[in-house]
Amino acid sequence: MAGLETVVAQWSQWLLEHRLHGDDDLFRQTEAWLTPVREKVLENATLAGDETLLDVGCGDGVLGFGALPQLPDGHVIFSDIAPDVLTLTQALAREFNVDTHCQFVQADATTLKPIADRAVDVVTTRSVLIYVSDIQRAFDTFYRVLKPEGVFSLFEPIHRFAQFPVPHLFYGYDISAVQSLADKLKQSQPQTAHFDVHDLIRYAENAGFREINLEYVASSVYSTAIVDFDTHFNTAHIKQVLRQDEATQFIAHLRERVAMTTPRERHAVAYLWGEK
Repeated sequence: MAGLETVVAQWSQWLLEHRLHGDDDLFRQTEAWLTPVREKVLENATLAGDETLLDVGCGDGVLGFGALPQLPDGHVIFSDIAPDVLTLTQALAREFNVDTHCQFVQADATTLKPIADRAVDVVTTRSVLIYVSDIQRAFDTFYRVLKPEGVFSLFEPIHRFAQFPVPHLFYGYDISAVQSLADKLKQSQPQTAHFDVHDLIRYAENAGFREINLEYVASSVYSTAIVDFDTHFNTAHIKQVLRQDEATQFIAHLRERVAMTTPRERHAVAYLWGEK
C-alpha cells in the first residue's frame, strides 16, 4: 500500500531528474500542465478502487501511475505500440515497487489484440488519438475490450482549432523569408489528425457507447514570454532536419522574429468520457 500512496510523488521526481534533467523551471511548467490533465481524466473515469484500468498509449506513465493510488484493489495495464516505452514504464514500476499492480502490453491502439473482449473496467488515453490513422476503429476497440458498463476517459488536443492554416507562420511567427526551410521542418514532423469535438462524439456514438460526455476548453491569446527558446522550438530537431547552414539561418531568423513579435496563440483541448 505504501508504494501505491507514494507513486505519484516518485513519478514526479523521476520526471524532474531524468526527463527534464533537473530543470526546475521546466519541471514546474510541465507539472502545471500535466497534473490537471491527469486529475481530470481520472476524475471522469470515476474509479472505485478495484478496477482493471487499461492506459492506451501510456507513454511514460503519467495516467497509469497517477491511477495506481486510486486502485488499491485493482491494477493498471500499460499499453503502448513502442516496446522501448514499455521497457521504461516497466522499469519505473519496479523502481516504485508497484510492479505487482501492473501489466505491460505492446499493442496498437486500433486493435489492442492482446486484450480480450470485455476484459477491462476502464480505458484511458492522453493525446493518443491525434496519432491514430483510424480513429473510429480505435473507439470500436475501446468498446470491445470494456466490460458492460465500463468507462472510457480521454484527453485530446483539438488541432483543427489550434493550428493556424497559414503557411508562412511557424508557432505563430512570420517565417516567410525562410519559407522553404520551414516547409522542410513541417514535412518532418509527425502528422496528426485534425478532428474536432463533433467528430469525437460521433466516433463514440458509432462505437455504441450509451452515455457520452464532453468538456471543451479553447482560448485565443497573445503568447506569453518564452522561458527557453531552444526547448520551446526544439532547436535540436531543427538541427537534425536541416543542413548546418540552413539550421543556423532558420534559427537566427526565428530568434529575430521572437524578439520583435508577440504572436497570437490558439489552444483547444477536449475531455471526452462515456459508459458502455
